[in-house]
Amino acid sequence: MKYSVNDLVAMARTFMNDCADESRTNLLNAREIVTTKCLFPLIHEMMMSINLTADSLLILVERNRVWDATILFRSIIEGTAKFCYLLTAPSLDEEENRIKEFREILPKKEMGALEQCVAAMKRNGFYHDNSGEGDVCLDPLYKTIHETKTQEGEGFKNREINVKWRFQNLSKVLRNECLVWSGLADLWEYRYSMSNALVHKTDSGCGEIAERADRNSDYRRISDLAHASSLLLGNCMLFYTRFSVLSNRIAGNYKSLAGVIARNSCLFEAAESIEQMFVEAYHKHERQGNSQEESLCLK
Repeated sequence: MKYSVNDLVAMARTFMNDCADESRTNLLNAREIVTTKCLFPLIHEMMMSINLTADSLLILVERNRVWDATILFRSIIEGTAKFCYLLTAPSLDEEENRIKEFREILPKKEMGALEQCVAAMKRNGFYHDNSGEGDVCLDPLYKTIHETKTQEGEGFKNREINVKWRFQNLSKVLRNECLVWSGLADLWEYRYSMSNALVHKTDSGCGEIAERADRNSDYRRISDLAHASSLLLGNCMLFYTRFSVLSNRIAGNYKSLAGVIARNSCLFEAAESIEQMFVEAYHKHERQGNSQEESLCLK
């Protein structure tokens, strides 16, 4: 086989490093950036978090844990959508409003969802008060939850904001506000919907894993390679999207990173070649399997 998973991971890492280097040049050349006060500290924290998850995806694929990498991929898609939404606000007032919603409103729902669980743990054997000063884990957590959760009278407004920040709704806005997102929006919405729901948790997902494992060795190798390739390419393009949007926000005008794609054409050529190999293998083996089933039925 012309390509291996390690080859693909190496090309993906090169692509991502190239994106970061070219974007860094744009950042260093930027002058007189007009922005709200909290934007860049928040974006720095988000970029670190999403990039660490993206690196974890590479490591999992490298170790043939593509199903676990698939679950992480959903978080990377959603994180990138929120990242782009914060950076593509049409005005400074809207930018400030989005930052406030992200930092102050969205965490309230997350904290509220934890409250009953932590309260139940405080009532049972998980609670340890050895020194008479309370449980060093549960008490501080419960205090944070109580202070941060949705307070009386905030429920309706906070629910509206949480709906606004749902992935599918963010993607609809980004189709109009973010050129680099809009070009692949259909793919991201599809992959977001499919990345987690069927993996490990249902009969459909477990059955899919078992079915792939039962394929003959040649078919299984190309199937696994195609799965890894699609994850790596998607991970790279989301990385590209984040750095493109950041460069554009810093520069104040459209700043293309298209040179990165041109310099890393080998990655896209490999992905296209693997996709074609999988299509050919699929038609060959699935037709063969269907013919065998039909023969058994006739007998």
